[in-house]
Amino acid sequence: MPRLAPVHIFTFKAGLLSRVAHDLQLSLSGGELELDGVEASVRIPLAGMRVDGVMRRGRLDPMVLSPKDQASIVRTATHELLGVNQHPDVLFTGRIEGGRVRGSLSLCGRSVRVDLPVQGGRVVAEIKPSDWGIAPYKAMMGAIRLQDRVRVEITLPAGSLGSV
Repeated sequence: MPRLAPVHIFTFKAGLLSRVAHDLQLSLSGGELELDGVEASVRIPLAGMRVDGVMRRGRLDPMVLSPKDQASIVRTATHELLGVNQHPDVLFTGRIEGGRVRGSLSLCGRSVRVDLPVQGGRVVAEIKPSDWGIAPYKAMMGAIRLQDRVRVEITLPAGSLGSV
């Protein structure tokens, strides 16, 4: 079963005090892709999450957050927002064909149908966490919060696209 390259996840700040918050790049490692023709199954463990750093003007800055802050963000994301103890994996089942990935994406015990574009061997899409019942993170009574959108970038293993 081919391993996926780390999946990159981008969060976006919002709120009255968003100037003191950060847009983040997170990664999930250890994902596996199983292909049978165009049928695809993906499993990505949430336990492999890490904070890559802060996004500033489209560039990653890995030096802004301390290791303690990074650990706190991962703990909040995996335990409070994603419920890793009950739902340890992100799961996808569906098809890769016609330049699209179509199927069911399961997160936090909820499955949602997705239809995502494949371009240059990568899936790049914006999703709404609230579609999976995940409320946008809030701090300081909502003065700092995350937008209800996350950009996900997945590089598919070479040869997994067949004739796509």
